[in-house]
Amino acid sequence: MILKKIKNISRLVVLLLVIIVIFKPLQVLANSQKNVALKAYSEMLSKSTIKWDVYKGTKYMPLRDTDEFGVVYVDKDNVPELVVHSHYASHCDGYYCLYTYKNGKIIVYNMLDEFKYYHKKGIVIAITRGMGEELNNYRIFSGKKVKEYLEKNGTYGYGNEYSNVSYHTYLYKNKKVTKVKFQKLLKKRVGNKKPSKPVYYKNTAANRQNVLGY
Repeated sequence: MILKKIKNISRLVVLLLVIIVIFKPLQVLANSQKNVALKAYSEMLSKSTIKWDVYKGTKYMPLRDTDEFGVVYVDKDNVPELVVHSHYASHCDGYYCLYTYKNGKIIVYNMLDEFKYYHKKGIVIAITRGMGEELNNYRIFSGKKVKEYLEKNGTYGYGNEYSNVSYHTYLYKNKKVTKVKFQKLLKKRVGNKKPSKPVYYKNTAANRQNVLGY
C-alpha cells in the first residue's frame, strides 16, 4: 500500500515537471512578445508624427504630448493593443486609432469618434456621432484584421448629447435585425461582459516609461 502511494506521488511529480517544462517556455515567449510590442509602441509614440488610418488609406498625423494613449487587451493573446486619441485629428479623420503588433509590424485601424472594447473577447466598438445621430459599429478583431459584425444606430437630443441615446436600428452584416436578435448575436461573442473604455494617459516621456516600460 505504501509502495503504491509512493509510485502515485512519483507519477504526480513527473507530471508536474512535464507541465512546467512545456508551459514555462511558452510563458517566457509570451512575455517576450509583449515587451517587444510595448517597446515598439513607445518608440512610435516618441516620434513627431504617427501613422493614422483614414478613409481609403493612411496618413501621418502630428503627435504631441497633449494626445493620449491607452493599453488594452482585445483578443485572447498576451500581446496588448494600443489606442491613441488624437487632439489634432478632424472628425473626418477619426479621433481614435487602434494599433496592434503582429509579425514585427505595427498595424493600425481607425476607430472613429470613440473607442470601446470587450476585454479579451475580440470585439471592438467604433462609435461616430453627428447631426443628432450615433452609430455604434461592432467589429470582430482577430489580431490580424478587423471585420464588420454588428451595428446599432440611434439619436440623441441636442443639449444632452451622447448621454441619452435612443436606439432604433439594429444591423447584422448590413441587414436589419430585431433588437433581440442583435443582443443574442452579441452575447454569443462576449457573454455577459460589458464594454470597457481604455484608461488614457498624456503622451509624455514619463507616462510612456511608467505605462509601457520604455
